[in-house]
Amino acid sequence: KNSATAFEFVEALDGEDALAQLDGALPDCVLLDYSLPGRNGVEILKQIRAKHPFVPVVMLTGQGNEVVAVTAMQAGAQNYIAKSSLTPADIQHAVDVAIEHCMLQKRIHISEQERHRIEEQLHHAQKMEAIGQLTGGVAHDFNNLLTVILSNADTLAAELRDRPELRALAEMTRNAAERGAELTNGLLAFARRQPLEPRLIDVNKLLAGMD
Repeated sequence: KNSATAFEFVEALDGEDALAQLDGALPDCVLLDYSLPGRNGVEILKQIRAKHPFVPVVMLTGQGNEVVAVTAMQAGAQNYIAKSSLTPADIQHAVDVAIEHCMLQKRIHISEQERHRIEEQLHHAQKMEAIGQLTGGVAHDFNNLLTVILSNADTLAAELRDRPELRALAEMTRNAAERGAELTNGLLAFARRQPLEPRLIDVNKLLAGMD
């Protein structure tokens, strides 16, 4: 469209030719005849919609009745015009309305995609919150158990002052419980969304201690 009354047309020989041309470059609007040689315009329209959902389409027909109009609209046309009304002004109006309607449909589609994305983010946040609460509860319960283990290990170590071998076992139990406490602190930090504090670990020393 170059002005209010001038248009630039690219003609297709048939429906298949039109589909092939659309794969090359998309026009501002498609004027599609309802009656095509060997093919129904609605069939071509459905194929256009399957590959190019947001290309405006105006259906042309010599049958100016509501049934044809409804069929065209249901198949995805943005507008409809009878061949008896093919004046430049009528074509101008039909094309402008089709482009406007198609732009609105595209905006609605995009807004729905943004809504789905927000819903997914909310669902993920709720899931992480539930995991955090569960983790926090487990960590608190585990801390209570570790408190008993640490207390008993201290008592045993004090009572076994004269028995170094058994005292060493009590101290090993305490060391293991302290490592467990560090783990639960990490779990509690995760549950409270607190930043974790990574630190370097001497893996060889850790494995030697486990041995």
